[in-house]
Amino acid sequence: MEAAPPRLTLPETVRTACDLHRLPADPTQALTVGDLEAAYLIRGAQIAECEGRRRLAVETWDAERALIDRHRQAREDRARPWWARLRPG
Repeated sequence: MEAAPPRLTLPETVRTACDLHRLPADPTQALTVGDLEAAYLIRGAQIAECEGRRRLAVETWDAERALIDRHRQAREDRARPWWARLRPG
């Protein structure tokens, strides 16, 4: 029986949507420059975190594809007769 190709599990953090800070749609009081600066900093940190999650998802996906390719190549190599494995290529 043939083994299934390897599968990697994506961390749960890459499956959750990025939460980005937004200014209130209907502010009850006037926003100050400090409020805007704080919102800008919070949103920037959230974007950086989201990019890290995206990068982790892409790296996991790439690693899984590389494992599958190696698994497929090993299976093809095992299917070749022993004398064919002695010749390169």
